[in-house]
Amino acid sequence: MNEYNDYAGSVRKYLQNYNKFKVTILNLEDEKEAQIKMLNDFSVSIAEYGDESGGGSSELNQTEAAADQRIKIKKEIENLDMNIAVLQRLIKKVDRSIAGLADTERRLIVGYFFDRKSWMELGNKMYYTEKWARERGNKAVKEIAFMMFGSVARPEQLRFVFCG
Repeated sequence: MNEYNDYAGSVRKYLQNYNKFKVTILNLEDEKEAQIKMLNDFSVSIAEYGDESGGGSSELNQTEAAADQRIKIKKEIENLDMNIAVLQRLIKKVDRSIAGLADTERRLIVGYFFDRKSWMELGNKMYYTEKWARERGNKAVKEIAFMMFGSVARPEQLRFVFCG
């Protein structure tokens, strides 16, 4: 079972790699376009059945090899689609979660993780201390973890203590 800090740590990694994820999607989409173009340009010749004796060979003839190559290209396109979809879902989750934060927390998260500003810079800009900015930013990361992963990211909220 994942602990609370595992979810917050995952969120930190998602936020740190957010811009890389977007670039990765663009590159995967370009690769997909190239694969589709290759598939559309790929031709499979008609099999020839002549008087030559055949058989006994595990090698593919030209037509079979071309058909096999088309199958491989289609599988590569499916894999690219799957990878793109996974990253797009992750980015949507991050975007929705950041949008769900209060304005101050949103500015801290965007400033620190996306704009690569220090906690000191952000604190000064907001007329607070570096410590305040860091603590508030860490609290925001935990809020994002809750929004992305639900109640499993906050096990303390699931514990009840009954006094008798």
